[in-house]
Amino acid sequence: MTFAWPFALLGLLAVPAAIAAYVAWSKRPTRYAVSYPNLDLLASVAAAGSRRRRAPAALFAVSAVAMLLAVARPQARVLVPRDDATVVLVMDRSGSMSSDDVAPSRLGAARLSAEAFVRIVPRRFRLGVVAFSDVADVVGAPTTDRAAISRALASLEADGGTAIGDAIGAALGVVERSGAASSGDSLAAILLLSDGASTSGADPLTAAADARAAHVPVFTIALGSSTTTSSGVSTAPDAQTLRAIAAATDARSFAAPTRADLTEIYRELGSRLGFEWRREEVTAVFAAVAAVLLVLSVATALRRRAALP
Repeated sequence: MTFAWPFALLGLLAVPAAIAAYVAWSKRPTRYAVSYPNLDLLASVAAAGSRRRRAPAALFAVSAVAMLLAVARPQARVLVPRDDATVVLVMDRSGSMSSDDVAPSRLGAARLSAEAFVRIVPRRFRLGVVAFSDVADVVGAPTTDRAAISRALASLEADGGTAIGDAIGAALGVVERSGAASSGDSLAAILLLSDGASTSGADPLTAAADARAAHVPVFTIALGSSTTTSSGVSTAPDAQTLRAIAAATDARSFAAPTRADLTEIYRELGSRLGFEWRREEVTAVFAAVAAVLLVLSVATALRRRAALP
C-alpha cells in the first residue's frame, strides 16, 4: 500500500503519546477513600470497571489511526473489471434482409437483437456499428453513447447484395483504430448479425482468419428460416458459413437468438475480458472504518455513563 500524502502519517506519532497520557491519567490515585468490607469482590469489580472504562478510549484511538490513514490518501492494488472493451455490431442490410420469414423482418429482427444486446452490456463498454450490403460502412464509431448507437441501428434499410468478408474487414479496422486489440490480449469482439449468404466482396472465411490472427472473436447470429418463395428461390440463411466464421475465431454462433442467448454472448465476452490489477485510492474505506469506530466509541461511553449509579 502506498500513500498520496505520506506526510500526514506523521500524525500517527501523536497516538502513542495520547495513549500513554490516558493510561497515566487513569492510574492516578483516587481522591477519596471508600470503606468496603469485601476486598476480593472490590478488586474484581474494579478490574471489570477498568476494562469498561477503557473500551471507549481504545475505540477512539483506533478510529483516530484510521482517520489519519485516510487523510494520507492510501492507494492499494485492487482487482477491477476491464472497462475499455470495444464491441462492433456488424449489421447485414442487404436486400435479402427484407424477407419477412421472421417477424417483423430479418432486418427488423437483427435490429431488435442488437438493441437487446446494447441494453445488456455495461455502459462502460464502447459499441460501434458497421452496416453492409455490397459494401461495408462504419455507421457508428465506437462510443459509450447508447442513444447514438440506437440512432445508427434505426437508420438501416435493406438493399443490395451481401459482402460479409468486407464487413468483417471493416469491423477489424474499427477495432484497430480504437486501440482495443493487442496481441494475445484482446479487448474487442465482433457481433455479426446476418442471413449469411455472402454474394460479393472478400471471402468470409479469409476475413475470419484475419480476425483470428488479430485475436478478435466474431460471434455470429443467423437470421431467417428455411423457406422457399413462390418462384422456387430459397431464402434459407447460410447458417453453415456463420458457424464456420464463429468457429474459426473461437467464438459461438446462434440462430434466432433469445435474450438468454444474447446474455450468454456477453458473459462469454466478459470472461474473455476478465479483470486487471489497478492502483486505486481507498480513502473512503479508511474514512468509513474511522466513522464507525468513532460512533461505537461514543455509544460505549454513553452506555457506561448511563450505567453509573
